[in-house]
Amino acid sequence: RSLCLTKGATFGLAPHGRFSPDERERRRQNRRAEEPHGLTQQIKAPEQPDEYGGKLKRRYLLRHFWKSAAGFWGRRGTGLSWILCGTLLLIILFNLATSYGMNVWTRVIFDALQKRDSDTVLLLSTLYLPLLAISVFLSVMQVHARMTTQRRWREWLNNHLVDRWLKNGRYYQLNVASGAARNPECRLADDVRIATESPVDFVTGMITAVLSAATFYVV
Repeated sequence: RSLCLTKGATFGLAPHGRFSPDERERRRQNRRAEEPHGLTQQIKAPEQPDEYGGKLKRRYLLRHFWKSAAGFWGRRGTGLSWILCGTLLLIILFNLATSYGMNVWTRVIFDALQKRDSDTVLLLSTLYLPLLAISVFLSVMQVHARMTTQRRWREWLNNHLVDRWLKNGRYYQLNVASGAARNPECRLADDVRIATESPVDFVTGMITAVLSAATFYVV
């Protein structure tokens, strides 16, 4: 036993076969000194996302979508599409003219009030209700024309995509494809709704904003 204790003390071991506190501290410092080199070899650089590939994919999908959706105004579509767009643009112009008329009415009536011109104030007061009624009517008609355009475009695109999906038994291939989406007809209807409503809202808002800014800038 005395021999074992002597050897344990020689190698820095405690009497029960454990390392002494000084030996444990020395070994801990050695491991810390060796850690950076080992970690440098083990840690790999994080994989960077393929941004270029993602952009190409988005461009391909966008181009493919517009190639199919623009058929509503092409030979495969109906003549009603151009009528709806022309009607919507015409209503926007009339609505803008009404807004301009309301602006002019406000300026003239305040000038008349300043000059205390009672005849002009009475005449403008009789014109206010017709202008207001026309403005409300055109606003309602603009919403109706916009929603009709969206609904007709959505109906045409939905029928076009469903026909392509049913052609050549593509719907049957989903049964044998791995990772196929569930309920494709429901997803198709919802995606078509979003894809047709957003562009019409954006274009209508942009035309209204640009024409309004140009008109009131000149005025």
